[in-house]
Amino acid sequence: MTFEHSNKYKVLAAAVAIILHGVAGVGLATMQMLHIEPPKITPPLEIQMIKLNNEESPEPPKPEPKPMPIPAQSVSAPAPPKAGPPPKAPKPEPRLEPQKELPKPKPPKPELKQEHVKLEPKEPPKVTEPQVDIIAQERAQKAFELQQKREREQREREQQERERQAERERQAERDRQAELARQQAERDRQAELARQKAEADAKARAEADARAKAKAEADAKARAEQGQGRGGDGKDTKTDNKTGNKDTTKSGGAGGGELKGQNLSISNASWKSKPNWNGLTSEKLSGSANFVATLTIDANGKITSVSGVNTGDKGLDRQISQALRRARLHPFKSSSGQPMSGTATFSTTVQF
Repeated sequence: MTFEHSNKYKVLAAAVAIILHGVAGVGLATMQMLHIEPPKITPPLEIQMIKLNNEESPEPPKPEPKPMPIPAQSVSAPAPPKAGPPPKAPKPEPRLEPQKELPKPKPPKPELKQEHVKLEPKEPPKVTEPQVDIIAQERAQKAFELQQKREREQREREQQERERQAERERQAERDRQAELARQQAERDRQAELARQKAEADAKARAEADARAKAKAEADAKARAEQGQGRGGDGKDTKTDNKTGNKDTTKSGGAGGGELKGQNLSISNASWKSKPNWNGLTSEKLSGSANFVATLTIDANGKITSVSGVNTGDKGLDRQISQALRRARLHPFKSSSGQPMSGTATFSTTVQF
């Protein structure tokens, strides 16, 4: 009897094991695979991706079906009565407590094969532009710097050229002023020489004129005295009378005639027609010029000749002489009203 019950328990345990294995196999076959999302990559850190073992766990081998045992009801059926002693009262069969259902085994989680990577602290990666852009930018920067350098050198050259030009202009202006000063000094010197010469000539002429005048007066006085002496002799000849009349006429002419060779003064005269200095030009001089001229003037106030003009420019000297000859003075007269002719010194400054 004990052996019988032991077989029943074995069969029941095998059936339960088979059922549990079948349920586990069905659960594994129909279960949804767990979807594991890959970890998000946070730039700029470089994280190696974790490799997942997505392979399904192999299903446990299914046991081969064994012949089903005879149902317990048939085993527990009463055997046909045998001849023999009366049957003993059957012992109550032990009640089989219902076995608690074992918890369903959870499907095995797929193993994650994770490579253990030792992360070393790294410096933040430098964000670099593509090499082509960097090269182009460097070339552009070098070209820009070269252009700036050329422009700076060009400006420096232009500034130096302007400074040299300004220095040349200043030097030219200094030279021009020095030349003008030299010319002015030369003109002043020539004018002074001409003035001194004119004064000397005028003085010499005045002395000569004075001597000539004194001689003429002496001669006239002598002739007059001689004529008076002849008249007192009482000779009434025709010849003497003619001579006396002639001498008287000459003496009278000498008293009211023109006085020549006089030293005239322009300051004591008045211009009837002043010299016209308009239109004077000079190739050597500019601005103004000083000069001293000696004028020869007749009894009518006309300037017959001009001498002594020296400005340093012969062309200008000719123009001044012509302008003076075209001018006209009022006649010079002595205190007794006699017309005078002679020379005069004239000095002035002309603008052109």
